[in-house]
Amino acid sequence: MKQRCSGHEARRPSAIESAFLSYEHAIKRVIARITGSRTDVDDLAQELFLRTVTAEARRPIDNPKAYLFEAARNIARTERATRTRRVLEIIEDAVNTGVCAEELSAEAVSMGHERFAMFCEAVALLPPQCRKAFLLRKVNSWSHKEIAASLGISESTVEKHIGTALARCAAYIRTHERGEERSARVQQISARRRL
Repeated sequence: MKQRCSGHEARRPSAIESAFLSYEHAIKRVIARITGSRTDVDDLAQELFLRTVTAEARRPIDNPKAYLFEAARNIARTERATRTRRVLEIIEDAVNTGVCAEELSAEAVSMGHERFAMFCEAVALLPPQCRKAFLLRKVNSWSHKEIAASLGISESTVEKHIGTALARCAAYIRTHERGEERSARVQQISARRRL
């Protein structure tokens, strides 16, 4: 007796779909490494999947694995740049020191810019919810109660987020300043040896 088809035959996955399923964990690791955050990885991987499947529908892709990893690197770099730019815009809008740059020495201005850039990098690397709570408090001067209501979390969670943000930012700046100090010392020692 012949089996009737139900009309819903199983569709075979495309080359990109198969490659994505085979390398999904590795792709997510690449995205996490470049963005510096594990919190947005699933969303970015889903966006990557949709983009690459759409691209494959327009034209065949010769090497799906290589194509996926290159696209993953690109989407992660774009996300990192967007996040950093967004944080910089928020902080720059809020910075009001009351001291004119002309009143500061060139070295102080340069050090201030470097330290500010480090701070922005540190803030950009915070988990999204932590970053939002921190910026709402430090940039917009919202109360813990207002932040809790806006983000749909408890006030104690807001306090934890802000404490975590402060600790991580301070650690990031210390680590990078030590790296710059070491680099400067190595350059000084090298210069002395040449004399």
